[in-house]
Amino acid sequence: MKYLKLFLILILVIIFCFSVNLLWAQTGIGTGAGQGVGTGAGQGIGTIEDGGGIFTNPLKDGIDNLPGLLGLILEIMVQIGTTIVIIAIIYAGFLYTTARGNESQIRKAHTVIKGVLIGSAIILGAFVIAEVIKNTADDLIEGVMIEQSIV
Repeated sequence: MKYLKLFLILILVIIFCFSVNLLWAQTGIGTGAGQGVGTGAGQGIGTIEDGGGIFTNPLKDGIDNLPGLLGLILEIMVQIGTTIVIIAIIYAGFLYTTARGNESQIRKAHTVIKGVLIGSAIILGAFVIAEVIKNTADDLIEGVMIEQSIV
């Protein structure tokens, strides 16, 4: 239960960090004298030529819809989960090393290893299921497009 709370806090911190980056994604704010639409020096939004008033996509190229965003979130979660799995394996190895024959420490290390194996199986399973669903949907859409172009 303690690790679950720690994991949730870590996820919230990561989400906060990404939300701040998304908030400042607008580009082209005028900074010089007479630049932009404002009345004074440095006021207003820059012209279209210098990128003012145009929102740019801060995410990877090709992510312009909800399935693409969900795929990116899943990819990030898999990377974070993989990092946590590696750290947990190192921690379990540390427990084994420092146990020195103490049965309770060895049982604790076994518990950590079992948790890591179950967690990594869940992460891998979620990724595989999402990829299968995505590929199936893409194949179905491609099949519909081919049938429409033949007719």
